[in-house]
Amino acid sequence: MGRWTAAWLAVPLALACNGGTLGDDDAFEAQVVLSEVVPTVATVSFEDAGGGTAEIVAESSEGHRIRRAVEGTDESPVTGTLIGLKAGTDYSVHVEITGGSLDGESSTPVEVTTGNVPADLPSTDVLLSGDAGVLDGYLVTSVFAPVAAAVVLDGDGDYVWWSLPDAGEDKVSRMVPAVDGESFLFWYVNIQDGPGGPLGVGNQLTRWAFDGTELGMEFIEQGHHDFTELPDGTVAFLDYETRETVDGDKVGDRLMELAPDGTISEIWSVWDSFEYDPDAPHIPGAGWSHANALDYVVEEDAYYISLYGLNCIAKLDRASGQVEWALGGTVGDYERADSPGPFFIHQHQFQRLDDSLLVFDNGSPETAASRAVEYELVDEAGIALKRWSYSPSPDIYSFSLGDVTRMESGNTLVTFSTAGLVHEVTPDGEVVWELAMGLGGALGYMTWVESL
Repeated sequence: MGRWTAAWLAVPLALACNGGTLGDDDAFEAQVVLSEVVPTVATVSFEDAGGGTAEIVAESSEGHRIRRAVEGTDESPVTGTLIGLKAGTDYSVHVEITGGSLDGESSTPVEVTTGNVPADLPSTDVLLSGDAGVLDGYLVTSVFAPVAAAVVLDGDGDYVWWSLPDAGEDKVSRMVPAVDGESFLFWYVNIQDGPGGPLGVGNQLTRWAFDGTELGMEFIEQGHHDFTELPDGTVAFLDYETRETVDGDKVGDRLMELAPDGTISEIWSVWDSFEYDPDAPHIPGAGWSHANALDYVVEEDAYYISLYGLNCIAKLDRASGQVEWALGGTVGDYERADSPGPFFIHQHQFQRLDDSLLVFDNGSPETAASRAVEYELVDEAGIALKRWSYSPSPDIYSFSLGDVTRMESGNTLVTFSTAGLVHEVTPDGEVVWELAMGLGGALGYMTWVESL
């Protein structure tokens, strides 16, 4: 049930087909063109597969290999997008055919050299523990500082895709692989009192094709922090909502949906579910509820929202727009049965598992220590039991953002965003892989995918 860890495993390549056939006496040739925008992305085209199936293979002089199946080979010409190549690297690219009249045939290899990583992106370094190998899969994320960028990193910590938008004072909080299997979605996030904040001019949700072509941009005036895309292409996002209270106008939050046809509708408002308390501590400049992270679970048709200002995570029924339960803070429905104290403090991203909730607990400025923690939710009893946690030694503090993902291996990926560190942690708490950003490098929210 993890976020974006299943739907992305078998991504179809972008296909463009029109007339023409490959004669028996013609040479089997493929054309390879690197994107001018993202020069680690290659478009590979060939006449047809002779009724068989095709796979694009790229191998570097250092032995780095990527294979991508091509769909739609019953028409011609066939075009596939190859993504995941390393920058500044020589590759030999060819197409292999299985079945049909060209069974066992391979196209003539084409030699290409990918472009270099932009100098503005911070450096990266990967550390391994013992006999551990590099991280499986890819990290789809953003660089939050020192520049605003949407990026994809491989297990070696190498940038294999990037976009550096002209974001001005804004940042990129999240990038995700889109459900169409052909593009990425990301948006410029607010700085509270800057261009994207409630006093500013809003945010922009942007879609980019793998080859770097901008496919569209949606201006969302009060959108902020986080969004998620549903299987039908609907985009849900967090939105500021200001209402009058006993001590003046206060900024709260609501959940909105942007339908594929462009229609925007409200699903839920924090004002209708939780009572504003003027005596409760408030975070200066951060609004009242300060929603900061959002997930959607298909099997439950439910949203999960992190409310930083209330120190809780709430589950929302999408159909009714009602809160089913909340964990944490003074508004939570669960009692902590294992030990006294709060469930988490100023949490950010999380992951709903079968019977538990995995949370990035930022911690308070006083303790300056962040962690990952998992709670088993015993619905019938209304209690929550701590099942697992990871606190690095020495302490690492991410005062904002932060993410957690339980991987298919059972290990947990913990992103200390503003510290520019990512740890892959075993169930026993051993760090087997670590990504460290260069000086000043900070990361946005993190999406782990097994394959591009």
